[in-house]
Amino acid sequence: MNPMRRQPNKRLKLAGALVLREAVGSCPAGTGRSSTTLAPAGNSPAAYARSVRQHSTSETAVNSQGPLALLSLLVIGAMASPVQNGVLPETLREDAQHRGCSEIADFYDRPGRIDPAYVFGYLDSKLDQFGDNSAIYWCQRPPAAERYLLVVWLSDSAVANAFKCPRTIAWRNYPGGLRVSRHERLALSDFWYRDDPKRHGPSGAMTDGPVIETEYDGVGARFFCHAGTWLVQQLH
Repeated sequence: MNPMRRQPNKRLKLAGALVLREAVGSCPAGTGRSSTTLAPAGNSPAAYARSVRQHSTSETAVNSQGPLALLSLLVIGAMASPVQNGVLPETLREDAQHRGCSEIADFYDRPGRIDPAYVFGYLDSKLDQFGDNSAIYWCQRPPAAERYLLVVWLSDSAVANAFKCPRTIAWRNYPGGLRVSRHERLALSDFWYRDDPKRHGPSGAMTDGPVIETEYDGVGARFFCHAGTWLVQQLH
């Protein structure tokens, strides 16, 4: 062994290893990043570790803003999308238009509970088994003495042929919500004929089919189709 040969500087190697280990350990856990770069000359290992952490934090903040920005755009788009809220379903709304009538836009703009402006399944299940071939609804015409119409909508020709009463009833008063009573038997003598208000219904006869009821705040009326004509009972 040559005694003049210089031995390796173990302290330099040790210092370099410490710098490398601290730089690698400075990467946040779980990021999957690692570094084998030594601290720049003139900077301490601790300063380099701080710079690595700051870079990682800034990058994470930038990446996290992407989903938030996208979510903000989606929310703004949803708020800007027009929403159409109709009083009547499209099928009945189109039927009303064919009759020169339109839905009552402010029908629900009043306090308290109110039934809908339409009811599907008006006829008995023998004629309309699933309740999708018949309906009743309110609509309004241009200003007139009897501005409102109670309409019986029948989509099936066989059902329409079996129904004998007129398909519309003109009405003066602002209408209430609609419902159908099927099992209540009412005396027809308490009704009057729609075409002849001074004439009462037949004595001794009872309702034997669906009765239309319209009511709001305790005031309303009942309508019953009897022998091809409408009978009406006023409710107070």
